[in-house]
Amino acid sequence: MKPSTIYRAALQGAINLRRNRQMALAAFFITALSLIILGFALLSIYNLNFMGDTWARRVTIRVFLVDDLSPVQQAYLAERLKRLENVETATFISRDQALERLKKQFPDRPELFEIVTDNPLPDSFEVEVKEPAKIGAVAREISRLPGVEKADYGKRYVDPFIALTRTVWLITAVAALLLGAGTLFIITNAIRLTLYARRREIEIMKLVGATDWFIRLPFIFEGVIVGVGGAAVATLAVDQTYLAVYAKATQFLPFIPLLAREVAVPRVSLVLMLSGLGVGILGSLISIKRYLHV
Repeated sequence: MKPSTIYRAALQGAINLRRNRQMALAAFFITALSLIILGFALLSIYNLNFMGDTWARRVTIRVFLVDDLSPVQQAYLAERLKRLENVETATFISRDQALERLKKQFPDRPELFEIVTDNPLPDSFEVEVKEPAKIGAVAREISRLPGVEKADYGKRYVDPFIALTRTVWLITAVAALLLGAGTLFIITNAIRLTLYARRREIEIMKLVGATDWFIRLPFIFEGVIVGVGGAAVATLAVDQTYLAVYAKATQFLPFIPLLAREVAVPRVSLVLMLSGLGVGILGSLISIKRYLHV
């Protein structure tokens, strides 16, 4: 297709939008509103996944060592731990360090430690994993290493939490797909309304010998303009709303991890722009199809 043909089709699409500005504005606002809803849903999905991943990464494996392990054996075990496939870090905690930590956890109960003459705590490692979902497999692998008494990560609480995060991810992914399909349906029907008002014009063009693609192209560009314009408005609305919500959340709920605006908004903006472009083109193609059969 010649560039001049594409240029004329784009120009004609812009002219048609101006001529039919009322229907075009209706389609534009419906598109923008649909994409705003989709944008807020995507922000929720991204932040839910980020929260689950952040909290899961705070879980560590406590590797308790057998008594009387020599420094050489401890160093060898440290190297073995660090070479495991899914291990991020392995930090050695001596029994004296462990006791000092325990004292700091109970500063108002010094009598608990006055009755203890010998330190009963073992030497240990704190192991962080790269993928929280595989923490159970890593703990089982560590427990089989020589010199390890026990590898504990709070299985009773961590495994249900990881299962919950997987379920939330699945639900949010399905919700995003349904919202995307719903947005396409709404925008397609909005474009269909504008085409219905101009069905006679399409029929006349078809009767005088215009090809299907000659008729389609201006409407496709109309859909692109409406879709991308609606996506731009949706991006601005989502950005400003998230800016306000993020500022309030970090002020009053600092313990809840949220994606920074610089990370979350560009992700959503890209999806909204691609969605606006896609539904504009696809909506136009779907809507005009029935009017090409004269």
